[in-house]
Amino acid sequence: MKQVLLLSKRTAKEILRDPLTLFFGLGFPLVLLGLLTAIQANVPEKLFMLDQLAPGISVFGLSFLSLFSALLLSKDRGSALLLRLFTTPLRPIHYILGYMLPLVPIALLQTLVCYGFALILGLSWTWNLLLCLAVTLPNAWIFIALGLLFGSLLNEKQVGGVCGALLTNVSVMSLDTCTSPCLV
Repeated sequence: MKQVLLLSKRTAKEILRDPLTLFFGLGFPLVLLGLLTAIQANVPEKLFMLDQLAPGISVFGLSFLSLFSALLLSKDRGSALLLRLFTTPLRPIHYILGYMLPLVPIALLQTLVCYGFALILGLSWTWNLLLCLAVTLPNAWIFIALGLLFGSLLNEKQVGGVCGALLTNVSVMSLDTCTSPCLV
């Protein structure tokens, strides 16, 4: 378990060194939520209701975690760090946990920041918000796992296309289905 924590610590440092990661992970969903709320304020029809928009934007923001995890793993594969790690007594589950564990707190923080900003914009507080947080965490695990899968199969350039463009667009297209009924 000590090796998993060391690998997790190294992975967390690698993620936090990149300021673009923090911007896209935490800032871009907030920008999107703010813009769509501003558009709704100036449109007579109810297009972007905040109680349905916030969960969708929260899940959309998690799609960036797949890009981060995939890029990290593909870079490690390309730099032969992973080959050096294979000489350690780690099992496959240790590698997976070592890359996943630092991303889970980032996903939780991202979700909390998104809902906090939605509360500032006018979302009313209900206990269902806690249910939304609980429902969002399995989505985070799925996005992180997809990123690790693509990162282990593809190189850095291919990862950018698949996780950066394709998976993000699929996530946006599915916003109608994941605008959580837990707020209704």
